[in-house]
Amino acid sequence: MTYDLDEKDNSIIYVGYGANRDPRMMLHITGEEPEILFDGKDVFIQDYELVVQTYDDIPPVRFNGAVYSDKNGMKSGWGGSLEQFLTYNIRPKTGAQVQAKLFRISRAGHERVRIWENWFKPVIVNVKSPDGQIIQANTDGLWENQSASGGGVDGLNYKTYLNERKDMWRVADSVRKKGTLECAKVNITQAEPAIGG
Repeated sequence: MTYDLDEKDNSIIYVGYGANRDPRMMLHITGEEPEILFDGKDVFIQDYELVVQTYDDIPPVRFNGAVYSDKNGMKSGWGGSLEQFLTYNIRPKTGAQVQAKLFRISRAGHERVRIWENWFKPVIVNVKSPDGQIIQANTDGLWENQSASGGGVDGLNYKTYLNERKDMWRVADSVRKKGTLECAKVNITQAEPAIGG
């Protein structure tokens, strides 16, 4: 099957890793069924390693000089202790790969992903397809100087969900419907972590 891998006015190519490689998670985040490329076969993000962040690694976010924190929103959204909360992220590492899935999603859906991944940096990465093509795709990664105290993990052999799947889906539905980060009401795509300040 041939796939159109060009970005359109109303859609982009997005590569999901961690929970976001599950099309059902993408549905809960965006409210839309993603178009699954390469028949759902694995693709591989090139020159990035998979890392784990804990709740303590989540930075406040700076937007237009103001600092916002999503931790209070997370506490109320998750409905309990977050000591066990973990999330995947990626950071550049030459020669490393991360197993993922490739989707086409709407630009509106991508804005909802950006709200969901609010402390992640939007990046464009090279992805190796099942047939050996190198494709550029949108995803989210670690900002420079941002911590990942869980360290690096095997990006080719990892479990999709670090938290309970039902909790991830419930919170994603809530974030999509009302948002948890105050600056998301402005423009979360221009926010960045307020590291060290």
